[in-house]
Amino acid sequence: MLDPTASFQGIAKRLNAMRPDSGARCFFECMSGGLIWTDERPSFQVDADELGTLRIIWNYRTSLILGKPRTEFTEMWDSAVSLAPNWPGFLPVRREPSPELLALIPKPKKR
Repeated sequence: MLDPTASFQGIAKRLNAMRPDSGARCFFECMSGGLIWTDERPSFQVDADELGTLRIIWNYRTSLILGKPRTEFTEMWDSAVSLAPNWPGFLPVRREPSPELLALIPKPKKR
């Protein structure tokens, strides 16, 4: 079973060493249901659990952008931020709502 905190610990040091790219592009990734910038994707090999953990983080951050935090992931997010505070994925500007970011997030279909 996936233990997101343990999986993140395995890649935290390498993520923390990554640097933001001013030309990074943002896109919506459907498997995570979240926004991802091109400079925050690992350039190194990650296993399925590590990728699953990153997807949780991307999803949670997108919930912050939408103003509807997924509280079940708050503890995981806080732990990850403390382990890799310099990772581009944790830049404050990347968790703030903006018209540009909100436009990238698909609207749920009404039933």
